Amino acid sequence: MQNSEKKHPLYTLSGRIVHGRGIGKKAGMPTANLEITKDMVIPKLGVYASEVKLGGSKYTGVTNVGLRPTVDSDKDITIETYILNFDGDIYEETIELELFVLLRRQQKFEDMTMLLEQLRKDCDKAKKYFGV
Repeated sequence: MQNSEKKHPLYTLSGRIVHGRGIGKKAGMPTANLEITKDMVIPKLGVYASEVKLGGSKYTGVTNVGLRPTVDSDKDITIETYILNFDGDIYEETIELELFVLLRRQQKFEDMTMLLEQLRKDCDKAKKYFGV
């Protein structure tokens, strides 16, 4: 889907970026972890093609909303975004996150290698959706 044909976001969230556990960074795919507040409406769990608005710029991303069954058994929901073509320290920054299309439901992978392989496919789908 080309940018000019893009639909409106399914969900829009905003908040502060907080430190996660560094698992994505160690794997070469660092994520921006959105602080979840009591009044935040949590979207349907899954992986989304997303756009991140940060400091007057807009970036394409892939956002996971939910648990992280492959990397831990923690039952706390997280909202974490891998921002494509971005390398910067944005801890404590406020972002606006728009979720456009559900790419897939959440799933548990056998290991990190399989998870990273799927994340690369998710990134390709997001690029295609946004026409980048």
